[in-house]
This record gives sequence, C-alpha cells and structure tokens, in this order.
Amino acid sequence: GAGFLEGTHTIEIKSEDKVGNTETRTKIVAIDNAFPTIIEITDNTGGKIFYRDEVIVFRLKADEPIEKAEIILKDTIRIQLDGKDKLWYGSYTIKDKDYGAWSVSGSIVDLAGNPGINNGIQLRTISVDGRMDNPITLSYITRIGILPEKENRPKLSYEIVSSSTTVNLILKWPDEFFKPKQKVKVKSVSGHIWVVEVEEKTVVLDNSVLCCGEPIYDYRNISIKEAWALKGVLKEGDRLYITLSAVKSQKTISDFTISTKTTESLVISSEDISAESYIFVFDKERVWLGSATENGKFTISNRNLYSGPFVSDYTKIEGLTVEDVLWATGGNAVGQIGAIVGDITLYDNGISEYDIAGDGIYWGTYIVKKENTTNSPIYCHFTYNREKAKNSPWKDERITISLDGSPPSIENIFIGPSPYNPYLGNLNIRYELSEDALVTIKISRAFDLIKTIRPPEPRAGGNINIWDGKDEYGEIVSDGRYYCIIIAEDKAGNKSEERSEIIVSYVIMRVRDIIVSSGKTDESPESLDFLIKFTVYLETEPDKKPPTDRQLENLGFDFKQYIDHLKFPYCLLHLELFSKTGEEITLENYPDMSSGRDIDPWLRGSPNYKEENIRKWEKIKGDEDTTNDYGNLVPFLKDKKGRYYYEYEYGIIDWKHPPDVYIARTSGELVSLGWIESPPDSGRWHAEPRYGKHGKLYSNVVDTPFKIRKDKKVSMDIDAPSITTFPKQGDRRNPGDVWKVWARLDDPSGIDLNRSKIVLFGSDNNEIPGVLTNNGKDTIYLKLSKPLDIPGVYTIEATAIDNWENSGKYLVTFTIYDNLPPIISNPEPTGTVTAPWKGTISVNISEIGRGESKIDWGRCSMSLEKDGVLYSLTESHEKIGPNTGILRGTPVSPLMDSGTYTVKVIACDLNGNLTETSWSFVIPEEIKVVLAVKPYLIIPFGAKILPDIPVSTDTVSIRFIPDPGGHPQHMLIGSVATFCYDGKSLYQRYFDKPVTLILYYDKLPEGVSWKKLAIFGSGSSWSKLGGDVYPSKIILKIPENTQMKNMYAIMYDELDAPKIYHTRPSVALVGKDILIIATITDASGLKVGSTTLYYYPIGSPTLLAIPMDYKDNNRFEGTIPGQIKSGRISYYITAVDNNGNWGTSSYELDVVETEETKVEKSAYTIPNPAKGRVHFRLYLTERAKVLIKVYTITGELVWDCEESFDEGGEKIIGPWGCTNKDGAKLGTGLYIYKLTVEYPNKVETTKKKMVIIKQ
Repeated sequence: GAGFLEGTHTIEIKSEDKVGNTETRTKIVAIDNAFPTIIEITDNTGGKIFYRDEVIVFRLKADEPIEKAEIILKDTIRIQLDGKDKLWYGSYTIKDKDYGAWSVSGSIVDLAGNPGINNGIQLRTISVDGRMDNPITLSYITRIGILPEKENRPKLSYEIVSSSTTVNLILKWPDEFFKPKQKVKVKSVSGHIWVVEVEEKTVVLDNSVLCCGEPIYDYRNISIKEAWALKGVLKEGDRLYITLSAVKSQKTISDFTISTKTTESLVISSEDISAESYIFVFDKERVWLGSATENGKFTISNRNLYSGPFVSDYTKIEGLTVEDVLWATGGNAVGQIGAIVGDITLYDNGISEYDIAGDGIYWGTYIVKKENTTNSPIYCHFTYNREKAKNSPWKDERITISLDGSPPSIENIFIGPSPYNPYLGNLNIRYELSEDALVTIKISRAFDLIKTIRPPEPRAGGNINIWDGKDEYGEIVSDGRYYCIIIAEDKAGNKSEERSEIIVSYVIMRVRDIIVSSGKTDESPESLDFLIKFTVYLETEPDKKPPTDRQLENLGFDFKQYIDHLKFPYCLLHLELFSKTGEEITLENYPDMSSGRDIDPWLRGSPNYKEENIRKWEKIKGDEDTTNDYGNLVPFLKDKKGRYYYEYEYGIIDWKHPPDVYIARTSGELVSLGWIESPPDSGRWHAEPRYGKHGKLYSNVVDTPFKIRKDKKVSMDIDAPSITTFPKQGDRRNPGDVWKVWARLDDPSGIDLNRSKIVLFGSDNNEIPGVLTNNGKDTIYLKLSKPLDIPGVYTIEATAIDNWENSGKYLVTFTIYDNLPPIISNPEPTGTVTAPWKGTISVNISEIGRGESKIDWGRCSMSLEKDGVLYSLTESHEKIGPNTGILRGTPVSPLMDSGTYTVKVIACDLNGNLTETSWSFVIPEEIKVVLAVKPYLIIPFGAKILPDIPVSTDTVSIRFIPDPGGHPQHMLIGSVATFCYDGKSLYQRYFDKPVTLILYYDKLPEGVSWKKLAIFGSGSSWSKLGGDVYPSKIILKIPENTQMKNMYAIMYDELDAPKIYHTRPSVALVGKDILIIATITDASGLKVGSTTLYYYPIGSPTLLAIPMDYKDNNRFEGTIPGQIKSGRISYYITAVDNNGNWGTSSYELDVVETEETKVEKSAYTIPNPAKGRVHFRLYLTERAKVLIKVYTITGELVWDCEESFDEGGEKIIGPWGCTNKDGAKLGTGLYIYKLTVEYPNKVETTKKKMVIIKQ
C-alpha cells in the first residue's frame, strides 16, 4: 500500500521450538512506488528519409533501470527493444508500403512493474518511403577489422606506463609472457576495441589500431576495462570475427580546397560543408570520419582518423575524396580470407556483443575448418542498393590472419635400441614432423606416467631426443614393457599423437671364449684343418647374474607354451670369415652343417630344462631334407647355477686359401624355436627360428684374428713381439755412458733370435759400428767399438721376429747430453767512440761444433755499466741458423758522458750450458758548455776555433735571448740560444772537430707532438737544421769546418694549417643544447670570424652553420641546439689562418633519450646469474660519484663500494668476487643491489635484483 516507504527493507523471521532452540532467517526486499520516465528516444535517420529495406536504429534512455521497453511507430507498430539498466536498443526495417511522417513514442516498465509516466507520448517523428529504393547508391567501406579467438589464459593484468595524450595511450604488461608478434585485444569501458601487436610487453593504443568504435578525440579520457591475449594462429574449430563498417553518400563535396596544412592536421574548406554534417574523407589508404563543428570547414588529424596507419606529416597528404555521409544500413557485406575462404557473410543485425542492429557496422563469424592452412590478408566486399562500394573490395595491408586447421603429422618413428638397457646408454627417440611444433614425450607403463620429456624447439623434419631410462625421481626403471607417447602441438594448438612400445630389459647376450685352433676331436674327419670354438651366454647387465624367468618372459618367452612353437630362449648364431683386407670367405654348408643328415626337428639338441609335458615333441620326425637345416640355431642350456649358455664349434675342412692372417666374426641373435609341418599333414617337421617379440636382442660382435701357416697350422698369435730397449725412448745420457745398446723381445710363441737384429744410427744418419749378439733367450745386443761421446740424437732400429713369423720394426731415439757452452765472439764496439754515441752493441753467439743443442735466446742477455751505473738497453737477436746468431743491445738514450763503459754478455744453449764474457770501450773526455747542470755544447778535447784559437770551458759560453721573430710558419718551443767566445758571438766561426749541440724542452702545448720538433738556426734568416729528437731534448751533430749560426732554437715543424684540438662530449640528451669547445692554434694567427661549427640535425640532410666565439687561450665555443629525437649527429669545425690556410676536423656524437640515461634504466649486472665474478654497468650523463650496496633479501648489508668518475658515458665497475666484507663467498640465492649516483646537482637511486650461484 501507499503507506510503505520506498527503498530497501529487511524481513526477519524467527522460529523457536518447545525446548528453546531458535533459528533466524532474513530476506531483503525492495519497495518501488515511483513511476519511471523516458528521458529521450534517438535514431540514426538524421532527419533524412529512409527508403525500402533500410534499417532505422532506435535508442531509448530511461531515468532508472527498467524491465522491458518498446518503440511505438505511428501508434500501431510496436518494436520490442533489447538492453539492460537504463539503455535499450531496437531496429525497424522499412517495408514496401511504409510511407509518410511517423510519430515515435515509447513504452517502458520498471523492475517493480511500474509503467512509464510518458508512455505513448510522441517524442519525435521520422520520415519513411518504402515505395522506392534509396536513390543514393554511392557508398564506401570505412574500416575492416578482425578479432581472432582468445588464448586460453586469464585476462591480462596491465599497467599504464605513461600519462595518456590526446592521440594515444600506452599500456604495459611487465609480468606477462608474450610470443613474438603476439596480438592483444584491449577493450575500454566505453566499448572501444583495439587489436594491436605487442612490442617488448608494451602496446600503443591509438585510432590507427582501433577495431570497433568511433574515432577518439582525446585519449586522456579513456578508461580501460580489460585486455586479452589473442591467438596468432587459429586451429580447427576456432572462431574468427570479421567486422566491416560502411557509409552512404548524401552529397559528394568535390569543390573544396585545403586551406591549412601542418604536420599535425589538415583543414578542408568548402561551402558544401555544414555544421553537424557527418563528413567522410578518404585517401585510398586511410579514412577520417566525424561531424563538422562549423560551416565551411572540416579538420582531419590523427584524432579523427577512423582507419589506416597513423600520419606523421599531414603536409604530405594528397588525393583526398570528401563526402557528406550517413551510416550505410541495409547493405550486403562479405568477408574473404585470402584466396582460400570466401563469402563469409557479415550481418548488421546486432548478433555480436560489440554490435547494434542497423548501425552500419557489420559482423560475421568464421569457424576454421581442418583443410584451412594459410597466412593471408583479409578482404571485404560491400554493396549498397545493388551497387559496389566505391572502394570495394577493401584490404588493410596491416591485417592478416594465419589459419592452420591440420594437426602436425608424426612419421618415421624409430625407438632404439630395442630391447633397451639403461645401464648401456640412452634410448634414442627419432621422428619426423611435418611442421614446427611443441613436442611432449611421455614414457608410461600401463596407466602410470613414468617420465615426461619436453624437447627444446623441435623443428619440421627429422628430430632426435633421448631418454636416460630414469623416472621423474631420477631412479632407473625396472624390466618391463613401456610405451613412448609422442604428442605434437603446432602454433595453432592442433595436436597429434603417436605411440610405440619400449622393451626395457637388463638381459644381454654375450659371445666370449673364442678359440681358433688346429686341434681335432675323435669324431672329426681327417680332412678337418682347424676348429672355431666359442660360447654364448645369457646374463644381466650390470650385475652379471643369470636372467630370471620373469626377465625372460618380459622378452616374450613362455616356458609353458609348446603347441607349435617352443618359446624357450634359443640363439641364432652368426659366423663369418674375412681376409685381413676385408674380403668375405664363403663357408661351405653354412648354416646347414649336418654333414648330409637331417637334424630336424631339434637341430642342435633340445633345452636341458624343459618340462615333462612337452617331451612328446622329441618323438617327432624331421622332414628328411638335408639342405635346409639351421645348424646354427642352438638352444640355451642351463647349468646347476642357473646360467644360460651354449658352447659351439665349427670345423673348417679342406682349407684352400693361402697362408695369411684371417678374421673370424662371431655374434648371436636371441630367438625361439618353431616347427613347420613339411609337407602339410605329413607328420614330418622342419625346425626354424621364430623371432616373435623377443626384442631383437643381439649379442656383441667379436672379431677374432688368427694366422694360418703353409703347413695349415693355426695360431691366434698375429702380433709382432713387444720390445724394451736400452737406452729407452727419450733417454738423455752423458757422453761416455753408453757402450752397448740392447733390445729385450717378448712374444707368447717365442722369439726367432737368428733373424731379429738391432742397428744404431747417429744424428748424421750414419750407422754406428758394433757387434751383434744375443743371450739365447729373449735379448739381442749391439756392442759398440767405443762409447758414445759426441752429443746428439741417436736412433735404435730394432727388428723383432717371433716363431710365427710375426715381425715388427721399432725406432727408439735417445740423446747424448751436450755439456759444452756456446762461444761468444766478435764484440762491437771496442776501443774509442765519440759522444754522443747512439750506436748498437753486438756479439756473435755460436753452438756450431759445441754439441749443437741450439741457442736459448730467451736466456741470453746483455748489460752495459759505467762507474757502477747500469744503462738501459733495448735487446734483440738475429737468428742466422739454429746454432748461431747475433745478440744486440741499443742504449735507450745516447751515451754522453766520457769514461770507460763495460759490456757483459751471457749466452746459454737449450741444454742449460752457460758462458759469459765482458769487454770495454771508451768515450774520451770532452769540453762541455753547461748551464743549470745541462750540457748544451759538447766539444772534443783539444778542438780549436779556426784558425788556431784553443777552446776551454772558461772561454766558450751560452746565453738565451728574446724571440726575434721571423718564423711565421713555425712555433717556437722554449727559448732562443746563442753561443759566445770571450763574450763575442761564435756566429760564422768554425770548429776543427765535430761538435754536438743539445737543446732542451719541457711541457708542450696541447696537440703538439714531440716527434715533429726540430732545431732551427738563424744567421740572416731561420732555417731547419734537424737533429735527433728525444723526449725532453734534441741532439744535433755539427760537422767540423761548419759555420756556426747566430741563434739556435727548437720549433714545431707542422704549422701550415690551423690545428684544431677538440674532445667531444661523452653523450648528449634529447632536447638539451650541446656545448662544443675547441682549442685552435696557428703560428700566423687566425682570421677574425673564420672559426665555424657545421652540423647536420638528426634525420635532416641540411647542413647548418654556427659561428664559434673566441674565449681565451686559443679556446673557442659554439652551441648546437637541442635535438628533438635520439640518434647520431655529425658535425665538424673549420678555421682559417691569416695566410689563408684552412684547417678542419670532423666528429660524431650520440644523442639519447633522457630516460635511457637514468640509472634505473641503464644499470644492470654482468652476468646475471653470477658465478664467482660480477660487474656493474650503468650510464652517467656527467661526472658523478657512484655508491653500490648489496643486501640479502632479509635486508642484511653484505658488501658495498664507492667510485668516482670525472666524466659521463658508459661505466663498468668491478669485478666483484661475490664475497662479503670478510672475503667469504656468498651462498646461492637472490640478492638486492642498490645503486646511488650523486651528480653535482642531483641524486639518482635504483634498486634491482641479482642471482648469485655459489661455486
């Protein structure tokens, strides 16, 4: 009744029984007495007339959630709507007799059953004319898209990685796994859908990848609802949704102009554009859609891009088509997948969760069939009023789909060896795949899964995997029959499966005890030449025990079965003979070795352990055929210890082959015995091997060599005698120690001492004379005429022959030790040399005639000394042969001081024999003109100034004067020197002996190389004199009778063009100006305003110029404006001097994003995981101090360090040995390292993870 309050209420019911037990239940109810209201009804007519077969779409909105709703047309036609909450949709298709202006009203009922207040009240009108088709036939496809089947995994957990902009939104999935080229579907709260490819776990959402929904003008207002991973390849039964949207033209706007063009937008101007008109713009690759906001103009940009790739520069857009349009409802849309699937009908009836009936957006579904295998683009066709759309068929080059309806085939499976013994190796699993696939191999026994093997990346074609015979717990499996199940799943998820049986058995068959002999038995014929005997055993590996009945039953034997097949273990023996060259020798009567009698049905006898109830088979008769017997099919017998064995022998009769070495090859195959009644119903039986399911077990194959002499005697001894000599191989003996050599020979058949011999050769390959004797048993001697006293390598050649004529020749080398040292001769220099002396000291070193064990140049040395002071030498040697050469030593600096110099040389050969020698040479006293301890002019003792003026340190002097100039092309280094005699200049004077001039220099200007310095002299003008240049000084020899200059100085000899010295910055950041600093020098000075900085902006071919400003000390500066993107920038600096000489120098510099240089982006450890050693890598933008701290996951500090850097760039700190502060190795586990970078004006910090594996 009206007295109840509206809202939610709770009804509580409480019950209580007679003894006081109670129970309470509650129920929530809602009371609603209010009547709902229709807020609005809208449609897609836009005030236009809709014609036959066109669909009008209605949208009704209420003020509260409603239970049902309908649209009422002209008070008679009622259209039931679908929807939920407050929004409901429906459509009406115009029929033949529909005509006129119709009223539109609505009717609603809320959840409580209350009818709408304004039910049946006209809210708008529409105009319809079903008597004719729409005269408009021009239409366009505006967008196509696909939605593949979702992957079978939960929704993706995304995060927004940057603030959204007007044109895009960036999402990232840091914790998700994606395949290469993985696509995802992202859906917004507003119903927009994007299908986009993931790159590095990140996607960029913009209008170019929008699959469903109107263009988005501002992505800052977009809220994401959910995201799903999509399949890259669809398999049989998967669904593929194809969507198409289309518009119909109301008016073609052909008379338009482009009034404004920028990189970001383009303005279309036309009188035919009116406000609120829906404008379509098309350039054969893209579509823009939207309502005009003002008369005469429509702007296109990436904000109203409806389909097609993003535009980076709208100034390059041309060839546009412009139309005033409405959505094309009631058309015919068809999808096509490449050339294999066509005529996929797309409907505009709202069947999809993303669609509304009659909105001009068409959807269709294709279910993949088994025969579909393709990687194809999507085509869509559209017709309107029986006319093809202007751009039909439409294909977006970016949209393709891969279909694979067929499962991969698994063929040519081979699993072996079979039976398989895990103790003898791995089981090989080989198979071929028709395509790349994910393979799982399962080893099972009955219904139990034993092991799962997941091979890495199996490929189309042949594959091989292994099983080690162990279960999931690492235990070796027991005997039994197992199954190998190979499951292959391709990229689309199609699966195929094949299975094969595996027999695991520890039973092995072994052939051993092989004997080839001349012996005869009492039963053997006289023509028997020799016998081949061997035994075959059944045992287990690895314990070498007899197999149990259960183990043999596992191989298919059955000790109770005896109808026509004796399932007892038999061996089918194989015997072959070969010559030593590998040619097979035919064995007569093999394998039938019955000597003319029928040995069926038991062949070589019956098992000695068979049960009584099959004894009757011993009475059966053979087939009386003596040519078909299997004489090599033998039963395994059983001894008292339960061992299975058979001793087999085969006799060779009338051997007709020549004496030589032959090979007997023996092996066996595990089988059982079967009988065939031959002929049928005759009561006569033929025995043969039955292979059955005994696992194809083969024995080892044994090759046994043996030898046959002319007398047909046989021996298994085919090897030459072994040998031991004195001296032994590699022995080193002193001269005189060796006076005889001998060889002791060993062979089981005995030694033929009369034919065996020993010879000795010297290092010159000549035979050493001696007397050959033997001890009558096993040793031969060579007694030498004299002991060996000449050093060198000697060779023993021993020939050993045994009694079976097996022979061998052996070469043994030994050395007589060299105890003679090398000879040192021809020392240079000797006697007197003049200063400054810069020659080379040398000696000859020879081993010729001294044992010739070669010179050990690594142990040869030379030293130079005067008055207890050692002088540094640069040593080298020249090999003239293995036993002779020259040792040289060159003083690092010229010898200036007078006095006696002593040279000491040590020579050594490869046997360690040392010798040494020493000698001296002299530099006589000289007159030195010295200033501040440094000699500047060195004059030989007794020299004169011509014609006859004696020289002394009291009369000759040096003084320094200011730079008089006159050398524009050369840079003065240091001061100008002039020499005087009794206070008068030595200019134009002569010395009667050579004199030495020495000038010194200190620190050089930046960029000046000391190797380009020279001494210049001046009389009337400066000229280059040269000199020998050393670090800190130049030495110039002035020959006798050479006129002295007025002035001497050191000058830089390369000053034709300006010299540019510039150290480029280590890194530049996007958007930051780049300061370029250069030091430019030139002897003649630089032309004012000539110093220029040229550069190419990143991505531009245009060369720009910037003048460089002079600061101080030859330093110039110029600034390159900040670049808008990252990349490599090229630049160069030019300068012109006052003589017109050009100087230039070019450089390159990397410009990086700011984010890339932050410590949280650039820092990582190498390697990770780390074993034993680890480095820390990071990028610095400028000089900084770096602090590193390493913690356990519980927060305990285990190690820290601090390091400072003077400039930016990539830095590597380490290695760190993965130890704590006490030096102890850290345990295996996860650790946290904290990096702190202290720049001059800021601090950056990051924390990251690393794994340490203890070694």
